[in-house]
Amino acid sequence: MRTREEIYGALLEEWLSKGLDRRQFLRLVAMGASATSLALILAACGGSKTGSVSTPGQPTRPASSPTPAGTPTPIAQTIGKAAMTPNPMPTSAPFVNKPFLIALNVEPDSLDVHDSFFNASLGVDKCIYEGLVGLDDKMRIVNQLAESWEPSADGKEFTFRLRKGVTFHDGTPFNAQAVKANFDRVLNETGLKRHQYFAAWLDHVEVIDDGTVKLVAKSPFAAMVATIAHPAGGIVSPAAVQKYGKDFGIHPVGTGPFRFVEWVRGDHITLEANPNYWNKPTGPSVPKLTIKGISEPSSLGIAAQSGEAQFAGPLNAPQAVQLQKAQGITVQQNPSISVYWVTLNNARKPFDDKRVRQALNYAVNKEEVLKAADLGYGRIMDSPIGDLVYGYHKVGTYEYNPEKAKQLLAEAGYANGFSATLWCTAPNKDRAVAIQGQLAKIGVTVEVVQMESAALNAELAKPVDQSKTQMVISNWSPSTGDADWGLRPIYAKASWPPAGANYAFYFNQQVDDLIQEGLRDVDPDQRLAAYAKAQELIWDDAPHIFLYAPTYFAAINNNAGGVVVQPDGIVFMRTAFWKS
Repeated sequence: MRTREEIYGALLEEWLSKGLDRRQFLRLVAMGASATSLALILAACGGSKTGSVSTPGQPTRPASSPTPAGTPTPIAQTIGKAAMTPNPMPTSAPFVNKPFLIALNVEPDSLDVHDSFFNASLGVDKCIYEGLVGLDDKMRIVNQLAESWEPSADGKEFTFRLRKGVTFHDGTPFNAQAVKANFDRVLNETGLKRHQYFAAWLDHVEVIDDGTVKLVAKSPFAAMVATIAHPAGGIVSPAAVQKYGKDFGIHPVGTGPFRFVEWVRGDHITLEANPNYWNKPTGPSVPKLTIKGISEPSSLGIAAQSGEAQFAGPLNAPQAVQLQKAQGITVQQNPSISVYWVTLNNARKPFDDKRVRQALNYAVNKEEVLKAADLGYGRIMDSPIGDLVYGYHKVGTYEYNPEKAKQLLAEAGYANGFSATLWCTAPNKDRAVAIQGQLAKIGVTVEVVQMESAALNAELAKPVDQSKTQMVISNWSPSTGDADWGLRPIYAKASWPPAGANYAFYFNQQVDDLIQEGLRDVDPDQRLAAYAKAQELIWDDAPHIFLYAPTYFAAINNNAGGVVVQPDGIVFMRTAFWKS
């Protein structure tokens, strides 16, 4: 079997033999184009000689070169290699007529897939909705509502051929008009949290016929397929959106294997198997999914140990270690692409001074926080994004140096320290308390305030002139595995609330420009260089107290399967099954 380098080398040779531009080839590869997509472009230009490259209608796992021992494999590289060559969805386990209960560490905030950033919501969304394509539990591209697709020669337009005979849970038909209505909705309604995710690159959608739709980017964007595979690309029922309006998030309607039944706030969400699901071999293996949000860490662990929940997670490390000795339970342990930090409101004093923000970074012993909250399971941040993300650039660390922290505070006019409030949810309480103790050593008095997730999310969504945020324990998972989605939602000014998740109200024009440069059609070296420089500037600006990338833990009953925590922290639950 030929290596990836040999395949791409042959494609480049043929590309040049046809008189095509070398720089364009490199740009397409940088944006995630697979060998298949490049072969299709060559075919459009007169045929390809590279016979071993599969077509979208023939899914296969692409060859890859070996990774040196100890070297992380960026999740986005896995996605990028499969961007045009999707993996098939696994065949469902035998159906067992017994309900399945899943306990999450937080209750979802909304089930409108276009209006939520939170992993708890997206895990449920992946049961209710499907996109043209999606990501499986290993974050590999899988076919969903599109049977196949074809890029234009310049990588700017992608034409999708849709599945026939699919209906939404409310009985309305899925077709090209529904796809256009979805993307029009998220492009036009600027208040939706996912507006900017699409508006940054998608220009418009064209209906070719009832079963064919074309997505047109603002500029060449070969990573389009991987981008819309994110749960935010889920297709909702236009009829239901029109019927429920702003309440659609509590009346979700999609095409997925499970359909919504009820949501009792503060208690549970119930989904039931979709009897009309279009893909029977990959349909539900249980009749009902009940999802409960249990924010108190010990209670979440008890739910798994007692058998109340067949799956519980993500778990805190202490609960995971305790459950390792429990009978009938298997503790899952997975690396993550997520990172934790303390959001600092850069728009209000004293956090508007970079010296103060840097001081707080020097004042916190991250290793001790990691031990206190996660028993040492994780990796200290040395960049604004995790080391498994494509485009990661190691910058360095803020070493523990309380004397330097005091010096910087004094220079900023806070020689005697200051007082601030640190918000957190129950799963983050240990992190917050550890940071509270660290900052006390430099004269910074922190009051830790635990909040319910819904209340905290409501506060974080307020615009800068209404925000009461001072300090907040936060984390982010770039669910495309790419540096763009690790940086743009958190550090671009366009992502200030309520439009996005830049809860620090951070702004640096040079960083904004570099993030936009990374979105444009640049060659690999230019794109990676832009993101590297952005990471260096962000690290120096210290808009957050940077902490670490955690390890994900979860517990599952030995008689159950099909539920895991993905590398981005989303709980993949649509394949839940009983072993007996």
